[in-house]
Amino acid sequence: MEAELMGMRTRSATRNAVRWMVLFLLLQYLGSHPSFTAAGEEGKGGHVTIGIMKYSHYPNSAFRSNFEGAVAYSTSCECCYNGGSLPASDQTPAAHISIATELRKLSSTRVETFHTFLGGNAWHSAENDIPDEQKCVRGQYFASLKCIYKWNEGAFLDRSSDGDGVPFFIGSMYSLIGAGPMNGYKAYWGPKLPGHGQLFLVLRMDTDKAEKDATWYDGQYRPFRDPETPEKTFGRCL
Repeated sequence: MEAELMGMRTRSATRNAVRWMVLFLLLQYLGSHPSFTAAGEEGKGGHVTIGIMKYSHYPNSAFRSNFEGAVAYSTSCECCYNGGSLPASDQTPAAHISIATELRKLSSTRVETFHTFLGGNAWHSAENDIPDEQKCVRGQYFASLKCIYKWNEGAFLDRSSDGDGVPFFIGSMYSLIGAGPMNGYKAYWGPKLPGHGQLFLVLRMDTDKAEKDATWYDGQYRPFRDPETPEKTFGRCL
C-alpha cells in the first residue's frame, strides 16, 4: 500500500506542476465531449457544484482489457482519463441518483451489487510532506478528524482554495466527535460508515433497491483486500 501511495503522490506532484496547462487542454476537450460538458459552477473554496450534462459507464471487463485485470483506484481513474472523462463526483442528490442509475445499467435480470470508485478521497491528507501532527493515517486504530475527504477531479481542483480539491466530509470514522459533512454537501454513507479508516470513496449500488438508497463505503486502494468489495463487482462510472 505504501508503495502504491508513493506512486500516486509522485503522479500528483507531476500533475500539480503542469496543472494549468493540463486543465486548459482537458477542459477544451471535455467541453466538446458529450459526457462531461460543464453546465455551471457555484461558489469558490466552499460549496462548489459542477454541472454534468451526462454520465456514462464502463463494465468490469474494461479492467481486464486495459489493465490485466487489476482493479484499483488508479486503474479506475486511468480508465476514465483514457476515455476523455473523469471519475464521477457524488456532489448533489441529483448526481447521486444519476451515478446509481448508470451503475444499474451494468446489471442483468438478477439481483446484484455494484461498486465504483468516486472522484473524491482523503489520501491527500496522508501525504508525506504533511507534518505528523496534521497527518491522516489510514486504519481503524488511527481514525481521526485529520482525514478530510475532498472532491478532487477536474474543475474541483481549480475551484478549491488549496489546489487539492473541495472538502465534503471530515473524519475517517463515523463515531468520532466532530465527524460529518462539510461545506453544505450531503453524505451518503452506509450504516456505521465510514468505519474502516480507509481513504478511498466507493459507491455501492444494490439493484434490488432504489437509486437514492445507494451508499458510500470507505474502501481500500485495491478492493480485493476487503471481502466487502469484490473486484468483480466494480464498474467504472463517469
